[in-house]
Amino acid sequence: MQLDQLQQGLQHAFFTDRHRIVFWYDAPGHFADSLNELALEGVQVINMAGESTLGVKLRLELEEAETPTLLYFPSAEPAPEEDWLLDIKLYSGRLYADRVSMIFNELGLTRHVLREHLAQRQAFLASRKRIEALKRLVTPSLSEDELDLAMLAVVVGATSLDVATLLFHLAEEAVANELGLETNPAALVEAEKYALVPALVRALQAEVGYPASQAELNGEAPLNFGQLMLRLLITGYCESISDIPDWARQVAIPSVNARASSRALLTRWRDSSRFYPAFDVISGWVADAQRIDDKLQDVPLEQLSHVATFEVVEKQIIVDLCQAIPTADARDLKLFDSIIVAQLASGDVDENTAAAQVAQAVLAAHPHLTMTRAFTGRVNLLADGPGVAQLDVGALEALNAVHPMITLATVPPFQQMAAGGMVATIKIISYAVAQSDLAAACDAGRGAIRLVPPQIKDATLIITEIDGGAGDKGKKAIADRLSALDVDLKKVVMVPHEVTALRDAIAAADTALTLILTGSATSDIDDVAPQALRAAGGEVSRFGMPVDPGNLLFLGQMGDAPVIGLPGCARSPALNGADWVLSRVICGIEVSPRDIARMGVGGLLKEIATRPQPRRG
Repeated sequence: MQLDQLQQGLQHAFFTDRHRIVFWYDAPGHFADSLNELALEGVQVINMAGESTLGVKLRLELEEAETPTLLYFPSAEPAPEEDWLLDIKLYSGRLYADRVSMIFNELGLTRHVLREHLAQRQAFLASRKRIEALKRLVTPSLSEDELDLAMLAVVVGATSLDVATLLFHLAEEAVANELGLETNPAALVEAEKYALVPALVRALQAEVGYPASQAELNGEAPLNFGQLMLRLLITGYCESISDIPDWARQVAIPSVNARASSRALLTRWRDSSRFYPAFDVISGWVADAQRIDDKLQDVPLEQLSHVATFEVVEKQIIVDLCQAIPTADARDLKLFDSIIVAQLASGDVDENTAAAQVAQAVLAAHPHLTMTRAFTGRVNLLADGPGVAQLDVGALEALNAVHPMITLATVPPFQQMAAGGMVATIKIISYAVAQSDLAAACDAGRGAIRLVPPQIKDATLIITEIDGGAGDKGKKAIADRLSALDVDLKKVVMVPHEVTALRDAIAAADTALTLILTGSATSDIDDVAPQALRAAGGEVSRFGMPVDPGNLLFLGQMGDAPVIGLPGCARSPALNGADWVLSRVICGIEVSPRDIARMGVGGLLKEIATRPQPRRG
């Protein structure tokens, strides 16, 4: 892997950045024996061990003034005042080949200060799995704190570095393990080992006014998650009643802006289809810890009516209403002038019970999906990890035809899912449904939804090159696609765009999946790539697909391993036809020529304004 990365780094330095001279310092001398394995056409490699620095300087400036040259030093870089090649170095390129620099390049980062920052996070970078997850979250120009938050997202299992999302995941872990307010979630403890928590503290300070201590900011004291939850919920309560009672002054965040931000964060949490169960539990913990029920007696009903933080407040509102209604002036009850009730008839099933029963029926015993707690007649089905949604369309249509009050909506068939993604939502529209209708719906949709997880674990990408072609452009987009499905891009091979070289590369691939990205468009079944696959002993089962962008895909086999010839649009991260085939193949779902033919309906994905021949006349 290191040699591949070196090769790519040097290719980029010479042929993309167009440096004539590239300096490479390798103090441990780890790569001295690998110099002869580098394939750099037209580039001379000079091992500076035993070479005269002045002599090489004269060669590069006088005798070989136009020759691309790699200068390899199996030594540390000298101080500027002792560097005889300093003037050349100022207009030349550099290769950083230490492990941190390789990861820096692999992540696609551009700010060199992050190279040093990564060097301080080597404990986190010790895991290849964590690095692969991090690649899905980083962008080239992250700040140091944003990079730490991305690492924290990896640790907690979040799909974004948004502060609220990080907190929701930590809260979910705390509830799942019944930690209460006294014990930090294990993910937060792990993040402390990697020195990631100060970035979270600073983000909390900026976004919700969290009064961080200097020790917390420096990482010298741990962030107390339970106390943070207590502060946020009490602050949200105070903002709702537009007052900070005496009992709350030591807990609530005093800033007006912070109080508004805290309330907004809590509203988002409470309304989240995935995370609201954790909110309910933790708000209960805080209410018990602060004895909120004892502190509501003197709060006017009008103030309490705006609070949605604690269940005990809702109970107090009911008590106050019952006491006030008999003697109250109608104007005093204006806030509560609409009260909705429903009475279940014999044989009715309430909305929450009904939604849960439908969810259990459509899941049957299928793993890899989780149903949320029923709330207001709704249950969501969430993916436990990456995979492809496999749906029995006929069964689901039959379920939705039973009664208009019983509804189930899903993602499209074969939709690729990420962990936490919503595959389906069940909604009982009325407050209750008849038991007979509920039973019929459950029978109709039983076992109709499943998530098929990835089966393939590694892949080889073969890229063919032509003069003036795209080079390895698109490698990251393809690697990201694979990573999203927990597939390791084990090898990237660059070969000339001709049958023999490509044939040999296909035959040498030793992974469960082979991907081919050609430098020139594959225009028919006898073009270079399909011909090379057949020459290697494989077969082509389908060339072309009725999906745009993505027409020029082909699908085949090499022994038991699937081979996908990618269309040129796969160089872009935008959705294209290759994504539909790739996700199914990786998840072990058969893709027949007929399956590809049927993709045409709904296969017009996106107009491209710069098409040489636009679709419209």
